[in-house]
Order: sequence, then C-alpha cells, then structure tokens
Amino acid sequence: MRKLALVVIIASSAVIIWLPFRNPAIHRMNLTTYFRNGAGLRAGATVRVDGVDLGSVTSVRVRPELGEQPVEVRIAIASPYDLVIPNDSSVMLKTEGVLGATLLDIDTRQAHGAPIGTNGVLKSQEPTPTESAEVMNRFKAVIQTVNKAFPERTTSPTNPADSGRK
Repeated sequence: MRKLALVVIIASSAVIIWLPFRNPAIHRMNLTTYFRNGAGLRAGATVRVDGVDLGSVTSVRVRPELGEQPVEVRIAIASPYDLVIPNDSSVMLKTEGVLGATLLDIDTRQAHGAPIGTNGVLKSQEPTPTESAEVMNRFKAVIQTVNKAFPERTTSPTNPADSGRK
C-alpha cells in the first residue's frame, strides 16, 4: 500500500512540475492598424482573420498628429497553429449583425506579400460609400420588418391620441 501511495505522489509531483514548463502550441502576434474613424470600436473587440475569431483589440486611441488616419488600433492575435498573415492584407471595421458590436476583420484573400511579423502594421480599408449605403439599406429593411411585425409599437409619441397607450 505504501508503494502505491509513493508512486501516486511521485507521478502527481512530476505532472505538477511539468505543467508550467510545457510549451503550449499558441502562436501570438501583435499588430497595429490606423483608421480615419473608429466607428465605436473598443478595446476587447473581436478580431477575425478571414471570418475566423483569432484575437482581440488591445487598445484604441486617437493620435491627431497622424493626420488622415488618427485612430490607432492595437491587435493581439493568438492561434493554435502557425498563422501566416501576408503584410499586404487589409483590416476592415465590421459590425456583428445590423445592430451588433464593432469588430475587426483582417482580409488575406487578395494579399500575396511576405508574412507580417509581430509588431507589424497592416493597412486599413475604409468602407466605400456603396458599402455604407448597403448597410443603411439593410438597417432600414430591419426597421421596416419590425414595424410590420409590431404595428402597435410604431405610433408617434407626439400624437395626443396615442398618449393613453402604453
């Protein structure tokens, strides 16, 4: 019985000692990008690489001395595999759904450059007027659908006839 207890203690000790020294297969990368407008982006926001959640925004700050793109965004990427992001990839602000949180998406589909290293800078891609109009049209369509689904909620609060309704 004592031999079994001794074996268990030694095995447990070996595992406890080994855990802090094991090499987790996590590949980390810190990147920076700059935007004209932060569009509600916050530290902690999700960062996607081609639609896959692989990181988060570590900081968002305004740096007026940068001129046309004063919003500096720092990004931390962590991947369980060796992730190669080309240095000519672009970063776009996206919204989770119509009314969701702002997030970043790194698009590598058209990129063919050398792999970016940690602390590299990626170019940002601002939405075109057409893309902005499409987002507004989708938003208007959602509002119209809600108004049709709940017509009693679409009354005007300035209409005296509606003042008694709740």
